[in-house]
Amino acid sequence: MTTPTPEHATRLQADRLYWYGTEHQCWPLVEFVACHRMRRHTPIKEHRLRVHEVVLVESGALQLKINRKTIKITARQGTIIPPESLITHAGAPNSGTVFWIGLRDPRKHDLGVSFVAGEVEKLFTHLRRFKATPFPVSDALLDAAREVFERVQSGAPRLAKFAAEAEFTAHLMQCLESPVTPAASDESALLAPAFAALLEGPPAGLPVDSLARLCHMSRTTFNAMFKRVTGMTPRLWVNRRRIESAANELVRSNCAVHDIAARFGFVTSQHFATMFKAVMGASPTDYRAERTKTDSA
Repeated sequence: MTTPTPEHATRLQADRLYWYGTEHQCWPLVEFVACHRMRRHTPIKEHRLRVHEVVLVESGALQLKINRKTIKITARQGTIIPPESLITHAGAPNSGTVFWIGLRDPRKHDLGVSFVAGEVEKLFTHLRRFKATPFPVSDALLDAAREVFERVQSGAPRLAKFAAEAEFTAHLMQCLESPVTPAASDESALLAPAFAALLEGPPAGLPVDSLARLCHMSRTTFNAMFKRVTGMTPRLWVNRRRIESAANELVRSNCAVHDIAARFGFVTSQHFATMFKAVMGASPTDYRAERTKTDSA
């Protein structure tokens, strides 16, 4: 996102639209942080991102076009928009409180942060997985985003900003991992039979109708509840779990890519490679080479 000039920010505040933001850099991950608290968000001009942007909707709703595809993020949801994405307004009215946090990859800069290389690798793997996909947001993550914003905005010492950033990334990781292991809630408890069947069943998953019957729900009710709990459809949840398991196997073993693809229920290596790159951001071969190199270092 593009930060308005101070004059623009002042004018918005005078209009009681409550824009607050900063381009001040934290260290070493946060490129910028901004918070919009508006009755009605102004249209977003088309622009291309330079870094990963984490969008967290605390209240209200936000509708964007990401690479020409419309995505709607409602209260207590977030999404990740990857670099080079083309962003524009989707046409629908947007309002509420939204945090925007830009994350750069410190591994591409000489920042002396090798001691967090493993966690950074894990974080950016999750960022690639959730590109333009809504995910549930916890109170702790929203509080951490607000803390990062307030510390940067107030000009806090560098170490205080780093501590806030570390807290934010830890809670972000928890939220991004929660769709794989759904958080306990009344609704996730109702879905427990379906999750058990998916975890114990074939790699390609089970028909949605069968899962719905296990939970004594209609297909429509099951699909809606599953998406509320995990932030994605059953098919997408299964596919991501298959890809994540395959990614772990790629790093742990020396098995050929086509053998791993078959083990996790993919009919062809090409289909596996296409889905793997969509989720993990790299081909199976490149992912294995990069992770092996990182682990060796």
